Amino acid sequence: MIKQAVGSTPVILGRKLTTTYHKGEMEDGRRYLEIDVDIGSSSAASSVVGLVQPATKSLVVDLAVLLEGIKQDELPEGLLGTVRMSNLDLSTYKYLDMDTGEVYTQDHAPMEVKAWK
Repeated sequence: MIKQAVGSTPVILGRKLTTTYHKGEMEDGRRYLEIDVDIGSSSAASSVVGLVQPATKSLVVDLAVLLEGIKQDELPEGLLGTVRMSNLDLSTYKYLDMDTGEVYTQDHAPMEVKAWK
């Protein structure tokens, strides 16, 4: 049932979900790129998360980050990285308040976060 709802066709998340990119440099000089994908920005994605949430402890999700080439000189496209997520327990998630930098557990999250859950 989950495979039917989610499917196996690749999707460009940056076109479907609100995505924020952060780049910076660490104290030791190494640079980083952080990509935040807001699943809640799409009602369809939120519905899928709600559907799979009870089964996440037995799911395996493979995610690849591909740099999309638009112009000829940007081709071939390049794979930036991959990640495999398995056996996720969504009941232990934490909420990061992007405005304050505060990290909350479910029990201590602001009211609007508890309402979202």
